[in-house]
Amino acid sequence: MSKVADSLIVMTQSSTNILIKDYNIKKSKIRVIPHGTHLVKHVDRDILKVKYGLQGKSILSTFGFLGSGKSIETTLDALPSIISVVPETMFLIIGKTHPSTIKREGEIYRDFLKAKVDKLHLNDHVILSMHFCH
Repeated sequence: MSKVADSLIVMTQSSTNILIKDYNIKKSKIRVIPHGTHLVKHVDRDILKVKYGLQGKSILSTFGFLGSGKSIETTLDALPSIISVVPETMFLIIGKTHPSTIKREGEIYRDFLKAKVDKLHLNDHVILSMHFCH
């Protein structure tokens, strides 16, 4: 397939290196379009905290597709110690479960995270949402 394509698009330099080394594809055929997010205008965090009812809170967050590879449970395990020092801490876990994870195992990881939040009595310090609108 690469012989008939004018170019190949990858999201990382390491992907480029694999194509060159393992598949003997010419570097000149490979284009890197970095994986990332669109630029958004910076909004003052205090304005955002008021908008979402989080004024006076210290925010930790993760966003994007959920999957066990993110190890969000590690932060949940650490959160009681963090809260003991910074009681106003909120941890925002924002994102849908990764589509391939949904196909393989459904919402097992999201349910696991919810159960851990309950077990550690973190409901007042964690927001687990598919989209953030508080």
